[in-house]
Amino acid sequence: MSSVLRDLGLVVLAVGVLAVAMGVVAFATALWVRRQWRRKRGLLALNAHALALSAGAAGVRWLWSRPVPDRRWLALHRERRRLHRAVDGAARAVAEAKAANASIGDLASLSARLTCVATDVDRALRVAQNADGDHVDVDAAVTQARELTTAGREVQRAASLSLEATNRPAAQALVDHVRLEIQAVAAGSARA
Repeated sequence: MSSVLRDLGLVVLAVGVLAVAMGVVAFATALWVRRQWRRKRGLLALNAHALALSAGAAGVRWLWSRPVPDRRWLALHRERRRLHRAVDGAARAVAEAKAANASIGDLASLSARLTCVATDVDRALRVAQNADGDHVDVDAAVTQARELTTAGREVQRAASLSLEATNRPAAQALVDHVRLEIQAVAAGSARA
């Protein structure tokens, strides 16, 4: 029996020595890999930094080589943006008023018509924006865009007023109920 225990002890000792040796090798390998990664990471960071600088310089050179847009192009672009903002705002306001069951009357169809007409006027502005020379009537397109922008803002305002009129009674009733409940709770706590 003692020889079996002695052999078992030797096996356990050998396994323990192997486990410690494998742990030391794994630890040394991990340190080596970490050291190598730190060296490579520094080189990669320098290469990435140089790449970013060269890309930035190329972007600046490209931007510097582009022609400066003329004032007419910028003005027409600004008008197109205003037109889009007003028409989209009107469509969103009408959709929100409709979702809240507010009285919108004919605002939904007016908003749809406004979108269609604004698309055509936007096309005219785009043509005028990209045209060379003075053979395109820019003033008429700008006047139409400004009128449609005003109409879009008016539709948005009307939808907003309708929403406000729909929500005001419910909000006022809720505020009155809250005040009444606060008075009841205050009176109950004063009695207790």
